[in-house]
Amino acid sequence: MKKIFLFPLNFKNKTEFLLEEIKKSNILENFIYITSNFCKVQDFKLRFYNKLSHYILPKTFTLKSFAVKIVNENSSKKVISEIEKYLIILELIKNKRDKNLYYTDEGFAKVISNFIKEVKISKIQISEIQKAIDNFIWKYQDNKKNIEFALRIFDEYENYLSRKNFIDNEDIYDEAIKYIKKYDFRNVVIENILEFPNNQKDFVSELIKTSDNILISFFNPEEFSPDTKELIVNETLKFLNSVENFEKEKVDGEIYYSKIECYNFPTKEEEIKGLINLINIEMINNRELNLNDFIITCPDMLNYRDYIKRVFSRFNIPIEIIPGYSFIFEPSVSPIFELFTLSESCDWNVLMNILTSPYFTVFDKKLVDKFSKETREKFENMGFYKDDFENMNDKNIKKIKECINL
Repeated sequence: MKKIFLFPLNFKNKTEFLLEEIKKSNILENFIYITSNFCKVQDFKLRFYNKLSHYILPKTFTLKSFAVKIVNENSSKKVISEIEKYLIILELIKNKRDKNLYYTDEGFAKVISNFIKEVKISKIQISEIQKAIDNFIWKYQDNKKNIEFALRIFDEYENYLSRKNFIDNEDIYDEAIKYIKKYDFRNVVIENILEFPNNQKDFVSELIKTSDNILISFFNPEEFSPDTKELIVNETLKFLNSVENFEKEKVDGEIYYSKIECYNFPTKEEEIKGLINLINIEMINNRELNLNDFIITCPDMLNYRDYIKRVFSRFNIPIEIIPGYSFIFEPSVSPIFELFTLSESCDWNVLMNILTSPYFTVFDKKLVDKFSKETREKFENMGFYKDDFENMNDKNIKKIKECINL
């Protein structure tokens, strides 16, 4: 049985309904559960236990963690972290940069890292990008040179990964496809995923084809705004239908009416202006309110901070921004946090992130390269432990120990 349940957006106890359907389908004792994020994984486990405590909890994953599990258990390729990816790109830029191009290596590395991520997720062919570059009428040739340089770095980056037998987070789904048939995932339940990016579609398609029973919890497209319906929801259903002729069931039941109102804005600036307008409406309707009664939360303060500060200042509205700044993802600062992590875990990857950071200039690079090669081969199969770190007398390692012992 392969079936999609189309729920109303505010359907109450959707997961409990899904558990009943799983039970009716006689797959309760042998299925895997896949969802969009780890918070939903925990929520599902709790609801499963409350409703079916006498059954063993199923294996639960996000789509990414499921693919990573398959890769880690079967592939010889190493999945690099985002920091490793950034450092690789940074090194390639330093080796290939054109002195006539105006940028900082560190800043451009972040831009190219994001560019590579978007290209891989969308699975756009480089030839298509190059064609668009060639056909575009450029007002400033420096912009064209920067983009062409980014494409060259992309090519160098892919070659580097291939030589080292590495893959990044965007590659894991294609790598996992090679091994998915080795597993006996006959019964699969998917919940709370509205969209599959292009780099996930082949993996999801293979999972659906190799499963005997698959239940998908989805939403009724008619309940979405026209843009979301056409651009996301219908496209996802179209993709699923192209893989398998799913049976569909519209679910009716008790609706939960939330007091939360949602608004769409074209840009961050318009979003902040919209928030100011909503605050103004609330204060007009309730004269007892003042600005201290309002809190604005953002998904990422680093991206929103400047917009909030500028727009609120334009309207002469005082605002306190917490936190002021977050340095944890700033490449020039994050290696310092790695020192704290290393002191507790003695993880080899963390150690290499510190040694290869371009911001720690005290390390001897030749010794770093030698250390990387020797230790990678030595500890690949046996693991890297605190005693191994303590027994090392490398000049660079001694400097790290001095920092940790401060």
